[in-house]
Amino acid sequence: MEHLTEPSSRWTRERRWDIPPASPGLGNGALHVWRADLDASPADADGLLDGAERARAATILDARRRHRWSHARATLRSLLAGYLGMEPRDVGVECTPGGKPGVSTGDPGSRLFFNVSHSGPLALYAFTRAGEVGIDVELPRARTADLAALAGRVFGEAEGRRLRALHEQLRESEFLRGWVRHEALLKLSGGRADGPAPSAWLVELEPGGDAAAAVALGRAPAEVCCWEWLPGGALPHDC
Repeated sequence: MEHLTEPSSRWTRERRWDIPPASPGLGNGALHVWRADLDASPADADGLLDGAERARAATILDARRRHRWSHARATLRSLLAGYLGMEPRDVGVECTPGGKPGVSTGDPGSRLFFNVSHSGPLALYAFTRAGEVGIDVELPRARTADLAALAGRVFGEAEGRRLRALHEQLRESEFLRGWVRHEALLKLSGGRADGPAPSAWLVELEPGGDAAAAVALGRAPAEVCCWEWLPGGALPHDC
């Protein structure tokens, strides 16, 4: 476990993903980020989904994408169940009007905030009690778009010019870094047009390989713990 206290104007890359302790309790000021390999999820993942989730999975025609989507949702249910002291099948995952997933704990004083992102076989999950959270992860993929032009439209003309001056491979990685920061902040605000507060806390994560990732909170957490999700391993019992 490492503590990150960098202000939002600086980028920090957290490189350690630890095996969680038996009961990694989530303190009021803590942020927990879990990394999961969706290709290594247990075979019974579909059994953890509710009827709506199974119906959603059935609409995904590509078998590998369907497999990963189901396992991403089952892993989310398993993690939420640990924090809430419930069975995975009993967790009520719902979508807010803006499309952001949420969960009702039945106790406003113990509200749990979370966010999820997955790209290919890689999934990241963020949990906190400190307020809304946004997380995003992206793996490189074949693109036909002009990344410098896209960056100019999304991040501003100056960033577009900076990316255009870079070598193609570096341009891709820098675009992904900018994109995940942008998406994490967007998800933090729930997609609101006015966006997150200027004081929002944002850091980059190192999810492994060539992937880029970032997580954002309304304010700096007291600690950040990066855990490796092991199928069939200990749940984060927090009741």
